Amino acid sequence: MALALPISSMAAVVSASGGPSVGQVGNVPVVEIVKPNGAGVSHNQFGQFDVGAQGVVLNNSGTAATSQLAGQIAGNGNLAGGAASVIIAEVTGNAKSQLNGALEIAGRQAALIVANPNGITANGASFINASRVTLTTGTPQLDAAGKVASIDVARGVISISGKGIDASGVEMADLMARSIELNAQLKARNLRLVTGHNKAAYGDAADSISGIDGDGTAPTVALDVGAMGGMYANAIRMVGTETGVGVNIAGKIKADNTLDMKSGGAMHVKAGGELKSDRDIQLAVATSLTNDGIIAAKRDVSTKGKEFRSTSDAWFAAGRNTAINFSTIISEGNNGSRPAGVPGRNSWSEPTTEKPKPVEPAKPVSETKPVEPAKPVAETKPAEPAKPVAETKPAEPAKPVAETKPVEPAKPVAETKPVEPAKPAEETKPSRQESVDSFVQQLLNSIFNQLSYGYSSSSYGYSPSSASSYGNTALNRPSYGYGYGYPSYGFPQWRPVNYQPRPVYSPWSPVASYGYSRPMWRSY
Repeated sequence: MALALPISSMAAVVSASGGPSVGQVGNVPVVEIVKPNGAGVSHNQFGQFDVGAQGVVLNNSGTAATSQLAGQIAGNGNLAGGAASVIIAEVTGNAKSQLNGALEIAGRQAALIVANPNGITANGASFINASRVTLTTGTPQLDAAGKVASIDVARGVISISGKGIDASGVEMADLMARSIELNAQLKARNLRLVTGHNKAAYGDAADSISGIDGDGTAPTVALDVGAMGGMYANAIRMVGTETGVGVNIAGKIKADNTLDMKSGGAMHVKAGGELKSDRDIQLAVATSLTNDGIIAAKRDVSTKGKEFRSTSDAWFAAGRNTAINFSTIISEGNNGSRPAGVPGRNSWSEPTTEKPKPVEPAKPVSETKPVEPAKPVAETKPAEPAKPVAETKPAEPAKPVAETKPVEPAKPVAETKPVEPAKPAEETKPSRQESVDSFVQQLLNSIFNQLSYGYSSSSYGYSPSSASSYGNTALNRPSYGYGYGYPSYGFPQWRPVNYQPRPVYSPWSPVASYGYSRPMWRSY
């Protein structure tokens, strides 16, 4: 970081009494601007203010800053209360200001006003970190609040030559003088020129211009654009307020948007001179408009005054409409081949740009409740190691099921010996002998009536196992059988079943029946 060292009285920047301190970093002058007022205006006065090829730095930083021209510089001690929004460099001496290099504002960007009633010449002037630049031969006027209200111009000339002025990095450039001579190129984004002795508003009412008394002899022309001169900007506005002092254009003036020029006297576009616009041209003169060159707009041209004259070598054209409002019109132009950049009649077509959609008003943002701070996470106790699983005793093999002894079949009911019939009485020979067959039949019926009974039950399907039936052949008598009758549906009364065997004298075979069956009689 370098300190700005004092420079000799032979230097180009000399502070006036009570003005700012001026130092130097390397070969670059560094101006420590004075403390700004309550409106942010730093009003600096100089006995002489010139800018050489090395440039000049205006220090608008309260702390150390980096400059493009001087490198690292120390902070400006005058700016403890804040940086300036407008910096005025006003010359109170008797010499013109020569702007032959760059003027840089270090630190906060600000508007710059260079004011010298003696006049200003520019040859290679440019500007760094300035929001707006005003070159004037007038005197800045502050209002009660300390703001720059207007600039009063009574005399002086701004002359641009050689390398001209490059204000293309600045949003707005103003040139205010009693007259302006342009013999080099002047480039800007938006350019305003005001000539004559007048009071021109500076702030929000920049279009307000009123006349004041002039100082000295009136100039021949208010704006003189020489053959080497040219103005190029997005929009150009020129206002000449001094009566009878006109405009001469031998160079080229070109606007991308609107070119608007007003003269208190006559206006003469000389041969080789051009007024062109990619959109509209508006010209107003107090006396006459003479065109020996080219006046051409791609859309509309509007002119008014007392007399209009367009000579044989001139072109006056518009791509859409031309309006010539003069009491006298002498037009001999638009002859021969159409020069480049001169639109033909009805050649204008509106750019096909989509209309921007209306922006819907933003919906009110619902009130957002402040986010509560997250509660601290409770300390987590370390997990205890899992207890070892108790050893599981192997399951004892199931004891074998005790062998179930097969159910022994029910023992047959002990044979009940049938009651032997009473022995017949000794045969008494009847008078008539009965048949043996008849006797046997009666005997068997008696026996079976006593011993052969079965019971039928209410069952569905098959009856229970039948009892065993067997016979006794040794006695040479029919066997006795016990069993259950056929299945029946319902619950009938128990009833005996009488079996009536055939009276056949043959041995009975024993039959044993187990299961779901009925006893059968077997005979031979």
